[in-house]
Amino acid sequence: AILAVTAILHSRQILRHREGRVNRGGAAGAARPTIRGHGGGTAEVTGSDDVGHPTLREQPMTASAIPAGIPIPGGDREYRPFPNEEGRNSRQASLEVPILVRALRLPKRVRILEIGCGRGIALPPLARLLEPVRLTGLDIEPALLAVARERLDSLGIDAELVPGDARALPFAAGSFDLVFDFGTCYHIARAPVALAEVARVLAPGGRFVHETKLSQFLSHPIRSFGRRMPWRGEARFGPPRRALLWHARPAAGPR
Repeated sequence: AILAVTAILHSRQILRHREGRVNRGGAAGAARPTIRGHGGGTAEVTGSDDVGHPTLREQPMTASAIPAGIPIPGGDREYRPFPNEEGRNSRQASLEVPILVRALRLPKRVRILEIGCGRGIALPPLARLLEPVRLTGLDIEPALLAVARERLDSLGIDAELVPGDARALPFAAGSFDLVFDFGTCYHIARAPVALAEVARVLAPGGRFVHETKLSQFLSHPIRSFGRRMPWRGEARFGPPRRALLWHARPAAGPR
């Protein structure tokens, strides 16, 4: 496990110098298809990875790219999508997720939600390792959910993909036993609202699994500078179980 974490740390140091770059596959001069979200956000298909999944170059998200019907108090012009780094995607799926599942001793056969699931990189290993009775991914950009759907279908994984905002989760209280966040709450405005929503949809005793500030810094040293999770005064979660670069916080349940 120590060697695997060392590999993750090393790869994240390399990615610090690549932040802001995107994949540029595809034949020169060839027309590249574009996926368009419901509200106007777009993602250009630039090629494919080693297993045939499409790689994207997204246009920066603005308030107009948010799907119609998703309530977002006050709008959010702060968030910008991260570039698609297939190397990091591979390491997250093959190293990060398996290590955190084991290190945090997460339970099997429960209801799982990932907020900000993007292209669905973490969902397949979560499905394989935890055998959930319900697996759901949520993201605000439908173009990324389309890529996630193709990925999941190609692997034969049964998962629900939902367009939505982490600050207005479209689920009933107590719907999930585990909620995963691989950085969304560090990079959106009004993160306390998202934490309140996570607490609401967690069943009593459920856990919120998230990256630490150090983990975010190693991945995105520029964009994560000065950002932190707003835990001060947050009474909806108990003390975290700590493991390397991740925490699992128990929830008091819906209020």
